[in-house]
Amino acid sequence: MTFETFKYNVTNWAEERKIYSEGTAEGQLIKLLEEAGEVKDAYYNGSINDLSLEIGDCYVTLHNLCKMIQMMPEECMERAWHKIKDRKGEMRNGTFVKESDL
Repeated sequence: MTFETFKYNVTNWAEERKIYSEGTAEGQLIKLLEEAGEVKDAYYNGSINDLSLEIGDCYVTLHNLCKMIQMMPEECMERAWHKIKDRKGEMRNGTFVKESDL
């Protein structure tokens, strides 16, 4: 599925369920935290299928949040890329730590 098809499908699904008309951005933030917890659980349970599904759920929630606050996901991704592209740092205990936090 292309990203455009994904956005179209999720938008229609969310509109049918009144997520945009009756939901709130705060509700989507809470949902995102729940979904992130499910990603963690799936990772530690070792199920690649469940992990894939839960990561996808995070994308759905982020898409809905972006729509609710009138941002384009592509713009957010581009801004994040420009923020990190020249970042320097090092790996510590399996995690990249940016130079300013060392």
